[in-house]
Amino acid sequence: MDDRSATARGSDGAGFQQSSPQQLRFRDSKDPAGIIADFTQIDTDGHYRVRGSARRGRLDAATGVIGHAAPAPLNVKHNDFAGIVSLAPGWNTVTILTADLTGEVGKAAFQVYRPQLRSMLLTDPKLVALKPLIASIYASYGIDADSPPLEQTRAVRDWVARTMVHPESRFHPNGSVADAAVLPASTSWEDVNAILTWNKIEADQTFWEKFHYDGYAMLDALLGTLDRASSRRENNGLMEQIEPGRFRIRDIRTFKYPFCTYQVAVLQVLWAAAGFASVALSVNGHDPAAVFIPNEGWVYSDPTFNEELRASQHDSPLAPAEALDLARSGARADLHPLKGIGPGRTGPLWDNEQYIAGSATYFDFVRNGFSYLRVLTDNRLLGGRPDRQIVTVSGSDDPKPGPVVSPEAAFRAPPDDASAIRDARTLRLVP
Repeated sequence: MDDRSATARGSDGAGFQQSSPQQLRFRDSKDPAGIIADFTQIDTDGHYRVRGSARRGRLDAATGVIGHAAPAPLNVKHNDFAGIVSLAPGWNTVTILTADLTGEVGKAAFQVYRPQLRSMLLTDPKLVALKPLIASIYASYGIDADSPPLEQTRAVRDWVARTMVHPESRFHPNGSVADAAVLPASTSWEDVNAILTWNKIEADQTFWEKFHYDGYAMLDALLGTLDRASSRRENNGLMEQIEPGRFRIRDIRTFKYPFCTYQVAVLQVLWAAAGFASVALSVNGHDPAAVFIPNEGWVYSDPTFNEELRASQHDSPLAPAEALDLARSGARADLHPLKGIGPGRTGPLWDNEQYIAGSATYFDFVRNGFSYLRVLTDNRLLGGRPDRQIVTVSGSDDPKPGPVVSPEAAFRAPPDDASAIRDARTLRLVP
């Protein structure tokens, strides 16, 4: 290399000049120790294992400080430190303080996000009051509470798809007889599709929006107000009951046809009444859901397209993060819809015709879908949730990301499940 020169100024203000190959060392005054750190979530109570090192100097002591809490001493060995810190839900500023053998102090601040999944309390009186409806839905599909859990969650999803009719005409094309039993007598899907103008559809979403995702209140509007004491509904809903578990639209012109977000809100409340935890999801142009199946884990489930997803050569449903991995790796062609309830069952006993055929699937509507995956962390829908708190799953190409967390952090097991601490979240942070 050519000879190069540099001018430095000492602490006393005196200047001097050196030419190469003389080496000058510059130290960051904000972090003279050069601290790096990893944070790993180890349980659902907010405890994180912190590991890190100082790239300069020889450590003598290290502590972690979160907000105004008392410093947490960290174990030190050579230039490495480790310990446990406790974080609150949301963003936390974790300050690492170090001291080397000469007494020089290092300081670095890290922003660490602790996700917290919040679900409805399954013993809530509103959910308990919905249990007779769940039993009626199960009976309509020829199953009961002792049937495989996946069949239970599928039956509830299929019921929502058939009952909360989406306005997309490709789900119920002219001439189709699938789910025609939900229509008033002498009415066809052609009649429905003819009145679904964009003005009508927009007005219907305005109707559902006022409930702020309260799936219980939305069920009252749909089926009639529920008297929790008697388990009887008033005759004031958009639908009328034909038999237990089976309802029919009163008037196709006054019925309110919901978009995906509102279908998911009702589905989550019914799943909770049936004893299943769930989360709402958001992907490109669409809001599906995921439900937790005991001893199996999280399963992607979509009431709008009435499907789960599977990979080529496999029949088991995928978890949301598995679908994201396949889509982001360029293997969308390996993602296929998984329809139906169970062996030989594609619908309720009164209509076993598959509602929303296999040709109508999310990836047929959104060709480049699933490039990102968001998870709504607060799923306490009873009483309404006007805000929608989200995290973005790492690996997503999200145009408007929330805090980015690993799949393990986004899809932790529900807190009351024994496997809740089996997964760990690791996030590399450099100040």
